[in-house]
Amino acid sequence: MAEPTEDRGQPVVDWLLHEGHRLHHTADLLTALAARLRGAGVPVDRITLGIRQLHPELFTRAYVWTSAAGATEGINREHGIETTDMYRRSPVAPIFDGGGAFRRRLVGPDAQLDYGILPDLAAEGYTDYTMRPIVFSDGRQVAAGFVTKATDGFNAGDMAVLDHVLEAAAPLAEMRQLRRTAEDLLDTYVGHATGERILSGDILRGAGDSIDAVLWFCDIDGFTELSQRLARDDLIALLNAFFDCVVEPVEAEGGEVLKFMGDAMLAIFPIGGRDRRACCRAAIAAAERAIEGVAALNAERPVAGAPPLSFGLALHAGEAMYGNIGAAQRLDFTVIGPDVNLVARLEPLCQKLGVPLVVSAALAACWPEAFVSRGRQRLRGFEAPQEVFTLARFAT
Repeated sequence: MAEPTEDRGQPVVDWLLHEGHRLHHTADLLTALAARLRGAGVPVDRITLGIRQLHPELFTRAYVWTSAAGATEGINREHGIETTDMYRRSPVAPIFDGGGAFRRRLVGPDAQLDYGILPDLAAEGYTDYTMRPIVFSDGRQVAAGFVTKATDGFNAGDMAVLDHVLEAAAPLAEMRQLRRTAEDLLDTYVGHATGERILSGDILRGAGDSIDAVLWFCDIDGFTELSQRLARDDLIALLNAFFDCVVEPVEAEGGEVLKFMGDAMLAIFPIGGRDRRACCRAAIAAAERAIEGVAALNAERPVAGAPPLSFGLALHAGEAMYGNIGAAQRLDFTVIGPDVNLVARLEPLCQKLGVPLVVSAALAACWPEAFVSRGRQRLRGFEAPQEVFTLARFAT
């Protein structure tokens, strides 16, 4: 006598609720879930999850597990794919649009290969396909696809087990997605390290730490004039292109962007337990890449009839208070202090001295052979003149 369906699926549900939630990565969870389903007698050979994202670049994150690989692969799909024929012909589209579960036989007289991927699956030896929604509390749906190579496909008991497990998985999946969305949005708007601090509970107004860091401040020259000459969309495109050039090198070298202020950007390279000289060199490497990136952008811009960009960049090694500052209901996680003011006052010297990069004496001391002095300069708000430096190759 066959085991009742509810008994077949309940061990998988129990595992999800008591153990599966401890697997923090969706790929690991899906791999483990596949093993539990097969252990419960469901002959699944391929599982896909398609999850819509609230993300500035990604439309979906997809996860694909196969019995042949024994592991799960993550696939990101960028915005714009939803307008393609590939997406419109995919089985996830009707689920994202709020549709219900459906099933397709892939072989035999009842075969129905009406979605783009189904002929490929049939050619690979799969026999039966079903797409089922995981429904969140707000009505949004995750697309969960299950495929088998079993000769007779899925039976009624298998389908009942899948529905039982997915119903139990819905709250877990929703909580995971909410956490992932929070992480993505914090990464996007405040930076990864700051986002982690906020999610870990570091949100008390006035709370902060004194940190040793390389401070970065850059600003587009003549932006006020540009903003009066350019149409709104052209101005936004210019800013995005500029920030693409300067943000990626900062993050690649271990820095973190704290904020954009119109056409300006403030970033830090925390020194902490790192070697101070190595951290300074990382910031310098990022600065050189940013300068080269804007030069490459300028080489392309005249073709489009756009004016070339000029910008100034300042670096300083010092101390700052890094923490929560602002009103009771509107906080900013940022850095403040005299050294932050210093790096902001250094940047206008780039235009005065005709160089793209100006650094403080404290930063230049980390790599003295690479820099030349440009003399002592007066800075607004500072009583004593400050000696400033630039890379030797910019001084000629």
